[in-house]
Amino acid sequence: MKKHRNLAALLMAALLFLVPLLPMQTLAAANDGLSLTVTHNSKCGEASTFTIQADGGSGNYQYYFGNITREGEDGRYYVMDPSRLPGFKDENTFDFTFYASGVYYLEFHVMDKGVTPIITKREIVKVVLNDPQYPTIEAIADNVAAQCMASCSTDFDRALWLHDWLLDNCEYDYSYLYCNAEGALARGTGTCEAYHRAYTMLLNRVGIANGRAEGNGHVWTVAKLDGNWYQIDVTWDDNGYSNHTYENYLYFGLDDRIMTLVHSDHVSDNNYLSNSLEQ
Repeated sequence: MKKHRNLAALLMAALLFLVPLLPMQTLAAANDGLSLTVTHNSKCGEASTFTIQADGGSGNYQYYFGNITREGEDGRYYVMDPSRLPGFKDENTFDFTFYASGVYYLEFHVMDKGVTPIITKREIVKVVLNDPQYPTIEAIADNVAAQCMASCSTDFDRALWLHDWLLDNCEYDYSYLYCNAEGALARGTGTCEAYHRAYTMLLNRVGIANGRAEGNGHVWTVAKLDGNWYQIDVTWDDNGYSNHTYENYLYFGLDDRIMTLVHSDHVSDNNYLSNSLEQ
């Protein structure tokens, strides 16, 4: 027993000797009480400012706006492409302008660079907006679809009418930020993903079956018009011409064969097989 007590005493002494040798920053990280709160003045139509207040830790902070998602008909989706957002910065304020009512979730981070290992904390802010001057994108889509139905009688005419509405009301987003229907319908700008998702929302509302097609890093829409599936690329048809000349319809109503000539890695989807050019 005495031998075991001596061994335990030696181990304890060794631990007590090693503790002062541990870096103080490592100890601080273990006991760090880092936290953050976010205040904001959210509204539609003008910049809403989000301010991050960090507490605890070393005080050597940096801040990051991680992403923003919105509740939609098929669950949450990104409003902006997170990979395009800037990284951590020293300033603790971030501005974002809402152009549609709805339920949004914004993700904010604080990083404590004064400890080892570096610590980050995250806060997700829920924003609920209901501004009659800035309707939801679902309400916008409902309104556009109603106009379409009042003007058109066939699937082909409806798909073309909605195609033209997007040409007239959206421009391509060369910042590559706005990647969903919210951009195309409420902001009037978006990437090919935004055009496609907005178009599918509109097609769904007028009873036209549709799907997704891809190729060479690009996305467009397939739609079933009067019994046949066709490829429709609203993004590439929105080429800067404003008077609806033939250049605005180069990618409306194509088949898989032609789309493969344009996008070499496009593969026909058996669910949306496009093998007709009859219109």
